[in-house]
Amino acid sequence: MSPIRNRALQQAFVLLLIALLASPLTSPLSAATKAVGRVLAAAPAQVNGIEALPDATLMNGDRVTTGEGGWVRVLLLRGQQIHLEAQSEALTRQSGETLRVELVRGRIILKTSDENGVQVTASGALVAAKDTGPAVWEVSRLNDTLLQVAAHSGTVEILADDQVVEVEPGQMVRVEIDTAPRAQTDDEGDDRRRRRRRGGFVLLLAGVVTGAIVLPWLFTSGSGPAVSPSGL
Repeated sequence: MSPIRNRALQQAFVLLLIALLASPLTSPLSAATKAVGRVLAAAPAQVNGIEALPDATLMNGDRVTTGEGGWVRVLLLRGQQIHLEAQSEALTRQSGETLRVELVRGRIILKTSDENGVQVTASGALVAAKDTGPAVWEVSRLNDTLLQVAAHSGTVEILADDQVVEVEPGQMVRVEIDTAPRAQTDDEGDDRRRRRRRGGFVLLLAGVVTGAIVLPWLFTSGSGPAVSPSGL
């Protein structure tokens, strides 16, 4: 190979390398597998059916399950945290700045810093802290239609269709969400253009307990890692 041709090949390779380094490292795959947070776990606990390992990264769309005596905590941005209790299951969905956690069964405890940070869905209801600063709260799915929501600090809202129940600091509320279809009357049919379609969800206030709510674990302040008590 002549020196001129060899030099031309070298120049072409350098140009290709520069182009690759300058191109953005983004793709549909990287967007679909966006990191949610860092995992702290105690067995038995699994992510997507595989044993959850400490310091692993939880990705968008991951399913987390815990067995008897197990737990999973995920450290998020801005010091936010979610903690899945024993014998629970949850699915994560990241959309922009909002992390939506679908609670399939069990109990989840959260430390959030703003209204749009973390939301919990369960039995067709949406639960989120109001935009009143940091909050510590929990959601328990007692059965297919009965939820229990407690606010340790900050105010929490339960939304189902067009109804809202607020849970103030120190309160614990149980709500039953009636998802059974109901017959529509003629008046309702005439009025449906002037109001949002209900979709069959009805919030029934089952009970309110006001007072100090003792959570079974404590969050650390700031954005550093939290240490779970030995009782968990």
